[in-house]
Amino acid sequence: MPTLARPLTKRTIDATAPQPSRDVFLWDGGDGAVKGFGLRVRPSGRKTFVFQYDDVGGRTRRLTLGEFGPMTVDQARAAARDAYAAAVAARRDPAVRDPATRAKAAKVEARAERLAPTVRDLATRYLEDRARKGKRARTIAQFTDIVERLIAPKLGARKLQDVTRRDVAQLHHELGDRPYMANRVLTVLHAMFAYAEREELRPAHTNPAAHIERYPERSRARGVPDAQYAAIGTALRRAAADGLRLPPELRAPSQRPAVAKRAAREAAGLKVRPVRPTPWDPRLVALFRFLALSGWRESEARALRWADVDLARGVATLQETKSGKSVRPLGAAAIAVLRGLEADAGSPYVFPGARPVTPARPARPRSRPGTEWAIVRHAAGLGMAKDGALTLHGLRHGFTTVARGLGYGDHVIAVLIGHTVGSTMTSRYGAVPDVLVRKAADDVAREIAALLDADLTPAKVLPITRREA
Repeated sequence: MPTLARPLTKRTIDATAPQPSRDVFLWDGGDGAVKGFGLRVRPSGRKTFVFQYDDVGGRTRRLTLGEFGPMTVDQARAAARDAYAAAVAARRDPAVRDPATRAKAAKVEARAERLAPTVRDLATRYLEDRARKGKRARTIAQFTDIVERLIAPKLGARKLQDVTRRDVAQLHHELGDRPYMANRVLTVLHAMFAYAEREELRPAHTNPAAHIERYPERSRARGVPDAQYAAIGTALRRAAADGLRLPPELRAPSQRPAVAKRAAREAAGLKVRPVRPTPWDPRLVALFRFLALSGWRESEARALRWADVDLARGVATLQETKSGKSVRPLGAAAIAVLRGLEADAGSPYVFPGARPVTPARPARPRSRPGTEWAIVRHAAGLGMAKDGALTLHGLRHGFTTVARGLGYGDHVIAVLIGHTVGSTMTSRYGAVPDVLVRKAADDVAREIAALLDADLTPAKVLPITRREA
């Protein structure tokens, strides 16, 4: 069904011959063309003008305007233009001519419009479908948060069929001061509308989040300087031995007046009750050290169970990670951290929660140690997270940087940290020899342990030789 490079004319129609076994279609083109206007030539030689369009339900329909001869090309084009206006502007089916039928159809369309799903309805269906199909709970929670905070306030009440690329581009533009989050919103919307197309809630190839240019994102991956490793190691030893105090800038706003009052009394030379920090839970200190020596994600380490660890073989089997089930080799330094821990009675977790387990309170893994890590970072002199200081996930980047510095390639590193390379999952062994992986785990963990314990390394004493006159 060719589309002409110029408008449909009488000369073109006269020159079009019928085919013996099929209909021939010519579609209007060029300047002044009407979308959907064309000519149908039947095998019998009969030629009729047609108008093709999509109705309100997304179905393709074809309306016969009249027969060529009694109706001229200009008359047919004018009729097609009127039909197009009725279909697009008035949002009604131009094939319905009877007033009573048209009124009934209008009521049906109005009811369908009221019952049509909204973007919020789509989000609910999409997230429920992802949960049924095994999407990780954390990913579902992240998508839900993006929908509730950023998408629903702007587009939640909009009908699914009415959302255009302009709407999505506008939302993406409004979040331009947060490029990373703006791109995540675009990702969620693209996934939602792709699901809508698969479920036939929208016509195919109409995803409004497609073909929108994303903001450039600055890479967050970076290594950890040797001096920072040493400072972190020193801070962790202080936390284990004497404890670390929460700095004033990290305290809750309700606590800051009391801190300021205490500081004023100390400055005035008045007597204040001394504050003695208590040593930290050894398992919390061990968690931070283990993250540095293993390159694991924080959530993976917190969820680690003793049943998943084989200290003799030096491996851990994680049942659920971001990349699925994963077998991780552990270096000797990381294994030493685990050997130094004692299993908590009643809890299956290597790093259990701080609250004791009771019949009414089941065992849980340790909660996210964001505040505690901020205290360690402050004690190490590394600054605040808002200033780009080292995060817990940054320890994972540091692990990969050390591994690359020791000469190991991406596939080996992927096995160590449970990552993916391209489309191949390499965290289950197989793609890399077992001996090489174990050696890499030992080498990287030993190198990082030496950096963490740099302050404990005795200085090399050089003998003093007497200079002869």
